[in-house]
Amino acid sequence: MILERVTYKAILIILIFIQILIPKVEIILFSSLFCLLILGLERELYLSKTTFNTIICLGLIITQGIIISFFHNYKFYDISRDIIHYLKPLIVILSGYLLAQKIDNPKFIIKAIIYIASFLALKHLFILVNADFKTGKISEIREIGGNGNFIELLALLIILFKSKFDYFDVIKSKLLFKIILILILCSSFFYFSRTMILGFFIFFISFKGYTILTKKAIKYIGVFLIVFVGFYCYLFTLELDSQKPGIQNLFYKIRNAPLEVFYAPKQYDPKNHREIFDHWRAYEASMALKQMNDNVSNYVFGKGFGALVDLKFKAPIGGQDGLRYITHLHNGYIYIYLKTGIFGLCLYLFVLFNLYRQIYITPYNHHHIILLRLISGMALYFIFTSLVVTGIYNLQDISVLLLGIFLYLAKKESNIAIV
Repeated sequence: MILERVTYKAILIILIFIQILIPKVEIILFSSLFCLLILGLERELYLSKTTFNTIICLGLIITQGIIISFFHNYKFYDISRDIIHYLKPLIVILSGYLLAQKIDNPKFIIKAIIYIASFLALKHLFILVNADFKTGKISEIREIGGNGNFIELLALLIILFKSKFDYFDVIKSKLLFKIILILILCSSFFYFSRTMILGFFIFFISFKGYTILTKKAIKYIGVFLIVFVGFYCYLFTLELDSQKPGIQNLFYKIRNAPLEVFYAPKQYDPKNHREIFDHWRAYEASMALKQMNDNVSNYVFGKGFGALVDLKFKAPIGGQDGLRYITHLHNGYIYIYLKTGIFGLCLYLFVLFNLYRQIYITPYNHHHIILLRLISGMALYFIFTSLVVTGIYNLQDISVLLLGIFLYLAKKESNIAIV
């Protein structure tokens, strides 16, 4: 039994490193499938109700996309690529859940997250030694060091809340604690990631319990919104240039974020790539929505797996030749709507709502409280990131594996086994 648990612990660590260091969706999917193959040989593997509902809904979305693809003459390669994209979160969540169940050691899992995040933070800072912070743009620095790291974000919050929740208190050495905190904090800052900044605030208020709609929560959310809107108003008073290096470039990206997601001008100059890329997420989403007008049934059932979005010009993405037709969108809601229509979109929203509502469940103990808040925070994180990086369907994010892990840990604390 001890040898088995050591093996499962090693598999979990390997799986985490594969998803972070080899961020190819095919490799992530097949490594997770291999993990399930090993776990499938074991008996007494139980799913919580929340996990079961999540898996079923994600499975129905896949079924919907495959069925509709039969009514279109799509290329097999494009269909299979969509199946892989949509299958990835389902398999990864399941593998994370079942691995955590076999390990059955919350302290080890929390330690693994912190130490892996520390290693990746050290690696990130070491890589940035070669970056030119004086003349380099933030985009160039991020190209060298990476666009963000969810496990570092989560580890940072776990460390910050360890004094409030002893479930997270796994590092006893004060010196080691301070070193890890500084290391992850510095690394997180130098990602210059809008998504990580947003994620930090979402998880912070969720860990505090303020995402339950009470009078106190509404007051704090109101204060946050006032500060947030005030900050944005201030940014619009500044003369910012995306081509300038340093913090000005970051502020420009933050100011432009809502326009990039929601505003797509009616006309573009295809040769003016900067004009288009300043509104890229909105542009590709608008092109996808236009294609939905081909048939009324598209609104309900989508265009199926294999459907491509015509950008109307060859964009300088995906290699030297660029791409005119793309299969994956940044906006997760439009991405799901394009492939599976309102039916699939409602299923996806149910998954997110079902995860968010965990914070309303009566906790069984103090440990259960933070796990429910964490899962609910991940739902809110996915709600917002679905607008910019496809949410649960992000091809490279480690968050869905961690979601599966924490779904099991929450079930363990509730002491309820649901088949």
